[in-house]
Amino acid sequence: AIDAISTYFDEGRFQSDLAGLVTYETESQNPNQAVELMRYLTEAMEPRLVAAGFSCTIFANPDPRGGPLLIGERHEGDDLPTILTYGHGDVIRAQTDQWREGLHPFTLVEEGDRLYGRGTADNKCQHLTNIAALEAVLATRGRLGFNVRIVIEMSEETGSPGLPEFFAAQKDRLTADVLIASDGPRLQPDVPT
Repeated sequence: AIDAISTYFDEGRFQSDLAGLVTYETESQNPNQAVELMRYLTEAMEPRLVAAGFSCTIFANPDPRGGPLLIGERHEGDDLPTILTYGHGDVIRAQTDQWREGLHPFTLVEEGDRLYGRGTADNKCQHLTNIAALEAVLATRGRLGFNVRIVIEMSEETGSPGLPEFFAAQKDRLTADVLIASDGPRLQPDVPT
């Protein structure tokens, strides 16, 4: 599985997949981008998760200020532990006029060992990393050996309105033995958080 994910990265497929995610203009702070928030879930996340054996449901946010949410689940056995993982696909406002020449918020640009584009640091790269890792294990073993539930939120950058109510309403669907949330501060650039 480590070899498979290393090859995925070394062949440029990770960067290509990330570039595709960055093109979605998922600005949750911009009310005009509500359609884009849903499109990210229906076009980018759901097909990829379904291809990996997940069943997916997209929910309207219980708070009218919030974007939609996706729950994906891959169940391999009642006797296996369950991992819940979280990510968000929304980004802050583009602020296109504040990007220096040669960069655009919704185009992935590589400069040296850095990638630029909205979502590369928060949070499209992180949940893509988790999903790609699961895919690598599945490609190698044919199964994970545990159950996975994944939540992709589309309004984290506006303070996650509706998220507490959503989790309370979906408590049974989101029960897990461990939570892996890949959204937090990067304390050191060379050490994963």
